[in-house]
Amino acid sequence: MLIYPKAELCKRAAYYLWDGSGTRPFGIRKYLCQAISDAAKDIGMHKEIASQVVSTIERRIYPHITLESWLLWRVPEAEITPERVQAHRLAWLKQLELEFRNEPKG
Repeated sequence: MLIYPKAELCKRAAYYLWDGSGTRPFGIRKYLCQAISDAAKDIGMHKEIASQVVSTIERRIYPHITLESWLLWRVPEAEITPERVQAHRLAWLKQLELEFRNEPKG
């Protein structure tokens, strides 16, 4: 049993998330929630844990559906590139991993 399952899920999801360089390889995801879902399936994690992580992301970007549209609401469009959006997605995963590691156990 994992001590910090949501943190471990975020760490594993980074392997499934495109880094923004070059052409996105087959099986590598553009979106955070897809990468989280793939990682959960890969490690046999209960769907409820993945749903909790996805819900955290959805609450933070609401009313937007994607992180990219959330960024466009906050950052001048000229500064938004696919590479920067993906870098931001990866940074979110790392930040979520840290937050979930600091969550009270129980």
